[in-house]
Amino acid sequence: GNDYGLAPVRGWSSVRLVPARSGNDYGLAPASGRHGYNPLRPRPSPPMARIVPQGWQALAATGAAARETETLARLETALPDTCTVFHGVHWTRVGGERAFVGEIDFVVVNPAGDLVLIEQKSGFLSETGDGLVKAYSGPGGQREKRVASQMARSTEALRARLYAACQPGAP
Repeated sequence: GNDYGLAPVRGWSSVRLVPARSGNDYGLAPASGRHGYNPLRPRPSPPMARIVPQGWQALAATGAAARETETLARLETALPDTCTVFHGVHWTRVGGERAFVGEIDFVVVNPAGDLVLIEQKSGFLSETGDGLVKAYSGPGGQREKRVASQMARSTEALRARLYAACQPGAP
């Protein structure tokens, strides 16, 4: 017996708790033994995409936000570790006397600098002659937004910002 209520299993090496600096985040290290097998040692996880911002797993989310969290988890595990996923990229574009604001739900970047912009919609979409439309309820009543227009605005806003940033002498 031990303080953890664990009993040794015949034929398996024992496990001892050590500080996490031993090379894994679980604080487990294999004890020396003839078998070298440790049932409590975590198996190496496959490389995963990097998610920005960090800490999204700790957020309590419901409704549409929960769907985005599920999508983040899927992107993290399905994409290789050479990809970065930016979540909730907000943008602002001023044109004349108007300001346009928006958000891109997910921006996936690969090592070559290629981008994939993902606009996630939760709930029902309507198919119209102008394309897909999402209905939103708000203080002024129900409002419809064309998905293609929203994606075009976001794409152009990001393209303009990236173009400006890539010019010689840009900050």
